[in-house]
Amino acid sequence: NYIVSGGEYSTVRKWKVATGRCVEVMKGHTGPVCCVDINRDGSTIWSCSADNSIRGWDFETGSQQLIIDGHEKAVFSVKISFDGCMLCSGSEDNSVRLWNASTGEQKQIMKGHSRGVLSVDMSADVLRAYSGSSDHTIKEWDTRSGECLRTLSGHTDLVRSIFL
Repeated sequence: NYIVSGGEYSTVRKWKVATGRCVEVMKGHTGPVCCVDINRDGSTIWSCSADNSIRGWDFETGSQQLIIDGHEKAVFSVKISFDGCMLCSGSEDNSVRLWNASTGEQKQIMKGHSRGVLSVDMSADVLRAYSGSSDHTIKEWDTRSGECLRTLSGHTDLVRSIFL
């Protein structure tokens, strides 16, 4: 078993739980790493950064497999879909974006937050995306049309984390 982490030093690290030792340091980001996720099959580590990028890393070798650029500001959150085919990201540029996880092609951009998007998640069927923002709201998105289906209000401060 492993733990994967990202931090201020622009690296992604893989730790062996049994020993507590760092067994891999992945370098490539040029800004702090804000979030990490792993494919359900354990094959790919995904990271996003204040350098405006998302990166895919081979879990076994630590080699960088994919760089995704497209956000205009820091990317605060990244989530891989249940089937491993799509990535969802949220950024300081106020957008939520969907990407093909194999090619890095942008599939959808969803705009509606008035401040940065701090957290994202997706339904298992990838038909809905959800985002939490610095604007104190959570939004539900139709991933096919990019339309905001509803806004959940009630937080009185940043929505830093959501989980579906």
